[in-house]
Amino acid sequence: MAETNIIKPTNDSKDFNQIILNHLETFFKPGSVIELRIPKSKYGSISGYFDDFNLLADELVKFDGKVPGIYITLNPVNPDLLFRAKNKLRFGREAQPTTSDQDVIEINWLLLDFDPVRPSDISSSNEEHEKALTKAQEVREWLTGQGWPTPIFSDSGNGGHLLYPVKLPNDQESRKLIDKCLKALDLLFSDESVKIDTKVGNPGRIWKLYGTMSCKGDNLPERPWRYSKIIEIPENLIPVLREILENLVTILPEKPRSEFKNDGINIEQWLEENNLKISKVKPWNDGILYELEVCPWNPEHKRTAYIVQFSNGGIAAKCFHNSCCEQSWFTLRDKLEPGWRKNQLEKDNDNLDFNPLEFFRKPNPNDKDEITWTIPGLIPRGYLTWLVGYSKTGKSWLSLKIACDVSLGGPVLDGVSDLEHPLRVLYVLADTSKTQPMSRLRKTRWNYNPDNIQFLYQNELAKANHDIDLATENGRAILEKFIQSSNAPLVFLDSLSSLTSSDLIKEENAKPIALYLNQLAEKYQIALVVLYHSRKPKKEQEGLSMSQHDISGSGVLMRFAGSSIGVELKVNEKTGEKKHLVHYLAGWVKEFPQFSFTLEDDFDDYDQEFTIMSIDKNPDGKNYKELVWDRIQAQFFDVEFTRAELTEQIPVEVSEVHLKRILSELVKKGKLKMSGTTRNAHYSLVNDIHRLVSLPHEWEKNDTNKVQIPTVERKKLVSSLVSYP
Repeated sequence: MAETNIIKPTNDSKDFNQIILNHLETFFKPGSVIELRIPKSKYGSISGYFDDFNLLADELVKFDGKVPGIYITLNPVNPDLLFRAKNKLRFGREAQPTTSDQDVIEINWLLLDFDPVRPSDISSSNEEHEKALTKAQEVREWLTGQGWPTPIFSDSGNGGHLLYPVKLPNDQESRKLIDKCLKALDLLFSDESVKIDTKVGNPGRIWKLYGTMSCKGDNLPERPWRYSKIIEIPENLIPVLREILENLVTILPEKPRSEFKNDGINIEQWLEENNLKISKVKPWNDGILYELEVCPWNPEHKRTAYIVQFSNGGIAAKCFHNSCCEQSWFTLRDKLEPGWRKNQLEKDNDNLDFNPLEFFRKPNPNDKDEITWTIPGLIPRGYLTWLVGYSKTGKSWLSLKIACDVSLGGPVLDGVSDLEHPLRVLYVLADTSKTQPMSRLRKTRWNYNPDNIQFLYQNELAKANHDIDLATENGRAILEKFIQSSNAPLVFLDSLSSLTSSDLIKEENAKPIALYLNQLAEKYQIALVVLYHSRKPKKEQEGLSMSQHDISGSGVLMRFAGSSIGVELKVNEKTGEKKHLVHYLAGWVKEFPQFSFTLEDDFDDYDQEFTIMSIDKNPDGKNYKELVWDRIQAQFFDVEFTRAELTEQIPVEVSEVHLKRILSELVKKGKLKMSGTTRNAHYSLVNDIHRLVSLPHEWEKNDTNKVQIPTVERKKLVSSLVSYP
């Protein structure tokens, strides 16, 4: 390879090691753990973890200019990864595993990669390279005008980079936010010459190590190899606020539901008929985007409005300006086609060909749906079941344990339920790669039948362009195909937020997805368990027990589910002991008794770490009925009480529904009497229990010569005489 074709770093008086160290010190504090990765070497992949940057630079000398590219992780990783290969490199198969998204502690960078359009595995020409750098500068100027701080501006060797510091937790919401930011900028700025890469948003993404050479294809004058480098770096790197990121993604159009009819509108013809000139046409996100010369809502806005027609026929329209944020395809048609809504309704009515009398039903109190169970008493067949909890509460641990037990038949969750026969399970994982579930199976050493469990990984589907998106008709069809092929009566989707591009906080987005999932369970007569991250509690709500109202879009989501199960992490303030509480939230099926589980790490005789999952079917030491009855006798022996007053005296969370049932049962059995309306009911112990002892607090004789017993002794006596009926 000819040395003359290589573009040297700006300051080539420094040796290679010092250049690398300077670049590393730009991004990392001394002692930080980073992964160095070299894909596509003659040895296969090469990987190692370093906290000694001098040793890292020493290793690079052997490979720079001899491999297509050298990369590092930019987001901070779990420091324990260092012990996979401490300050050394691993080769080929030994280089696995590498950093996963779950290994990242937090998200510190929004990375923008401006890649010239060209065939794969070749370097960019000088003209392509310059266009990419120019595009990066254009985007930087636009974002600065939107209130963004100044980023690091870099040359990848083939294109341009902008690196914006952020400070976000590594959670599902933040990952989706980063992904949407990339899609928004792709929508705004990608063209036929330069694309903004929308696939670089995952937290574990590796990034070009500046100061190393990019060596794609042959090193020829037309397409030379070049050194990557930092071009400009601001004196003060200021993180982009989350609110600014969220403001950017508002420009993204939401893909309309396929059910909406657009009368087969040809967008180009429609625009021409309405005198709207097109400035640019490009493919975008499963559709075609038409950029307009002038905004149809405000002619002062130039090249800021667009229309997208998606593959399902749905159409969306927007303008980037805040003053047009309320505008849409519907308001555009209102402006240009007055009366179109009425015409559409008349057409729809003309196409309705059915007899309404076929669907009228007379009331019959005996009509009811018989519930059948896939897991008796826990998960119904033919219905959607939500498994709900805040992040890191153990939903996936619980689901995986259920899947293992069901694959064998017999006791499920150590006797919470029981199966006569083993069942097949389909488990769709969208939040993780295969690393996490396989690691948990190794650590827990649970028994399971591998022939009865089928895992499906969303990241593998995405690589094959078969990813499941429940907001799209195609994504739903893909899921149904897998369900049909699996022949599994129990299906887990882990989790909902990673299987849809829709914002589920909005009811209009949540409703069709929840309705579809329940119809899917009914159609295939499966038990469909969907894991869902509930919204985080407000500060003043921390410590309170979760209810169905803690779920984003709870009214819609609950309405279409046969059952909703909550999973909460409870921490004992005195001992620090962690307990995962599982309880009924809402649904059409009978409430099950709550249970809990714990996860504890231990070591076997060979000093190998493993995880013990212990199930407690009676987490409070006694059943709720006994607990409530004891409290009534102890606290309300001779006074009336309300349900709210009783709740305050119960040391554990008993659901309102469950408490109502217990009180109603005690009233029916004649142990309590109720006065007032159902909503404002007052309860008291019946008189025959009162007469067991007298009421005064001191030992004495009254006029009837009865011995009086102090209150404390009286309560003990009553408790001994009257157990739960």
